[in-house]
Amino acid sequence: MVKVVPIGGLVYILLNQEKSKPVYLAIAAVIFSGLGDIALDLDRKKYFIFGLGFFLISHVFYIFTFLSIKKPDLSNRGRLLIIAGLLSIMVYLIHDKLGALTIPVFLYMAVIATMASIASLTSGPGVFWGAVIFMLSDSMIAINKFVHPLGGFSIMIIITYYIAQYVIVTGLFRSE
Repeated sequence: MVKVVPIGGLVYILLNQEKSKPVYLAIAAVIFSGLGDIALDLDRKKYFIFGLGFFLISHVFYIFTFLSIKKPDLSNRGRLLIIAGLLSIMVYLIHDKLGALTIPVFLYMAVIATMASIASLTSGPGVFWGAVIFMLSDSMIAINKFVHPLGGFSIMIIITYYIAQYVIVTGLFRSE
């Protein structure tokens, strides 16, 4: 079953925003998230690397979206500790379990951490926490796939993903 959050995010953007560079970049981010969902929903084992690639592209578009709205403000750099902490925990937990996927997974982790870092330096607390929640959702996927199946946590992965996309998309285009 294809997740509906990217579609909902796309509809929100299209209905509520005048078209501008940040809006088009956010639309691209949401579309690539949707493509990542589709790839993972088709066959998580067979298309995992494609889903990872689509989400990586989505995060790159989010980075450009954040940077097109506001220049980084280094006074918020304390938030970077949260991102660094989460990234460090993930590297510790999965670094020796990735096998052939080591390079793509570490590249993805670097990009999502960059996305969250740029969100922390350019956006209000809503977008920042949306990016952190996105990292948490992806961390649960990584633990589930590479460390230990989480079983009942599948619903937590979906819920955190939904919340993250919603908070990022709505937070981008309203005053925080």
